[in-house]
Amino acid sequence: MLTKVEQIQWLADIKSGKPGALDKVYTTYRKEFVKWMQYNFSCDENSALDIFQDSVIVLYRQIQTDKLTNLQSSLKTYLFAVGKRIWLNKNKNNKIKKNNIEDYEQQLQTDATVNIRLDLNDRQKLMLTLLNKLRNPCRNIIYLFYYKRYGLEAIAESMNYTSKEVAKTQKVRCMKLFRKVVKDKYPKGEL
Repeated sequence: MLTKVEQIQWLADIKSGKPGALDKVYTTYRKEFVKWMQYNFSCDENSALDIFQDSVIVLYRQIQTDKLTNLQSSLKTYLFAVGKRIWLNKNKNNKIKKNNIEDYEQQLQTDATVNIRLDLNDRQKLMLTLLNKLRNPCRNIIYLFYYKRYGLEAIAESMNYTSKEVAKTQKVRCMKLFRKVVKDKYPKGEL
């Protein structure tokens, strides 16, 4: 981890165009960024690399235009936050909306870049069937949160909510509905 002084020097080196300064950012954070994107956003490697490249470009432009002269966080945190924002904007702009769980399952099964095994056990399959009895947006929120492992911010962006707090509140309501569906189907808790 870089000290504050090292970060300031790194920013100054990038600003002055010192050879290798931007390359150092690229090589230092590239691998970790890609893994982070894949884990947190179910992003394939090529998309994660594209987003990382875009993030480095944003970082460079921010430094060159003096919009970024001093970091309140680490350079890594800043770069990752830029990448997250780029991913959320791309995801929002794609406006890919699925209407039911079968569509999500089919997408996962055909997408070779997702590193999730679809060897669902009987209970998971039953839960998907019960989840499909919910209407949208509940079905999508629960699926995105528990099966795709989206964070509340990503859900808020993909569902066009105003904040992650709205997504959290909606998720709580949806889980109450889902528990009711499960309880109605299995009143004695035999699930």
